[in-house]
Amino acid sequence: MGVKRGLCSLVVAAALPAFGQQGPPLEPLLPPKAPWLTNAPPAQQPAKKKKKKARPPAAQLPLPPLSAPGQPPLMKPSNDIGVLVLNDGLDTAALLRVAEGMRGVARLASSTRTVRLVGSPAQSCADDACWVAWGADLKLDLLLVAKYGKDALEVRLVDVPARRTTGSVAQSGVPADAAFATAAAEALACKLLVPAGCFVDSPVDASGVQVELDGRPLKTGDKVAVGLHALTARAGEKIASRSLPVLREGTPPVYARLIGGEPELLDAAPAASLPLAALVPAPAPAPSQRRWTKPAGYAALGLGAVAAGAGIYFGAKSRSELNDAENAYRTNGGAYQSGDASLLSSGNSKAHSANALFAASAVLLVAGAVLTFAF
Repeated sequence: MGVKRGLCSLVVAAALPAFGQQGPPLEPLLPPKAPWLTNAPPAQQPAKKKKKKARPPAAQLPLPPLSAPGQPPLMKPSNDIGVLVLNDGLDTAALLRVAEGMRGVARLASSTRTVRLVGSPAQSCADDACWVAWGADLKLDLLLVAKYGKDALEVRLVDVPARRTTGSVAQSGVPADAAFATAAAEALACKLLVPAGCFVDSPVDASGVQVELDGRPLKTGDKVAVGLHALTARAGEKIASRSLPVLREGTPPVYARLIGGEPELLDAAPAASLPLAALVPAPAPAPSQRRWTKPAGYAALGLGAVAAGAGIYFGAKSRSELNDAENAYRTNGGAYQSGDASLLSSGNSKAHSANALFAASAVLLVAGAVLTFAF
């Protein structure tokens, strides 16, 4: 029995792999043995499989150039910029204004860290090598140089680390005026440092006329590029033209108006036109009571004053005569004589006259005041 059980166990064990396999046998995952491993023992061959060479990481591969040959190098994330203005024809005030305008434009550049005005080098610079050496002494990254002379303006941008000029722009026909020279310098600096351009609100206030800037229609409130422009105002077939300097800050306004049927461009706002009613003279007052009321009032006031004066006089005379009659009455022992009786009668008469004059004076004064001031 023990032998039979052992034989059955061997048969079952040999049959189990066949029952558990559901498909064709899988190919081995390991690659075939290398020729140099053919003599190795079977148990040791998997441990000595071929090792693949590690590929260098992508970061170790050479990078393509950032800019094509001949192109200006990329600007640093932050730059120290110097501004220099060389001129032959601008006065000191205009020179300073041009320099300040260019410094304001340099601040607009996204890569700007600091901007400062710098003086001229000790020696005359006429080439890139001189500008680069001088900028390096000042520890600058960029040098913005403007040259004015013979009604022409040139602005160049010197890249000190790259040791060369990366941009140069110029404009002719620039008058030796502070506003015109500053507008031209700001426009040229914007081309070099602010690719998006420098724009401000239109300084033109138009009413009653059509306005064009450089041949294009312009409306109040439109954005205008900094620089020199040709401004035109039209009214039918009549036109008025002038040059317009547009600055980044502080552009003086210009007023386009129709005056006397002619278009005009004014530096100051015209006086407000008066309404038609204000231009027509007021009609003369119609004949009325004012022709006689005021003189009559003055006359009544005068008569009232005279009557008051007469009343005062008669009142004083009446008091004097009555006092004399009373004194004589006491002197005569309580009896009036013939002369005393006449004094007493005259005093009473004058007293009545004074009272009447006072009443008439009051009436005249009131009437005169009413006629003079109320009518």
